[in-house]
Amino acid sequence: MKVASVLLVLAMFILVFKMYSWVKSGRMSFTQSIFWLFVWASMGFFSIYPQYADLIMNMFSMKRREFFIIFTALFVVYFKVFNVHGDQLDNSRKIRDLYQALSIVSFQLDTLKKENDIFKKQNRST
Repeated sequence: MKVASVLLVLAMFILVFKMYSWVKSGRMSFTQSIFWLFVWASMGFFSIYPQYADLIMNMFSMKRREFFIIFTALFVVYFKVFNVHGDQLDNSRKIRDLYQALSIVSFQLDTLKKENDIFKKQNRST
């Protein structure tokens, strides 16, 4: 095993423990941690066993490992951008729903204030 492979595996273990602390503190969601754990585990696996990376490269008719790494990185980036876009749409929907609920509560509060003012006026006149 090469020195770079050992360092990559050690870095993966350090990042896993760091990720655990982020999940525990709420800075990272569990789903995000599973995704990054999968990415780091695959990097560690392919650094220890490069022959499996070569096997996958041959399945996709790639001749150079650099192209395989670049295409894999682009796929990961595309996947993350797609997930972030989906989360953004979901957050926009939640904000819209909260705004509507706040508008309804504000309207009800204004109505209650008007009714309270009318009730106070009636009590003063009697």
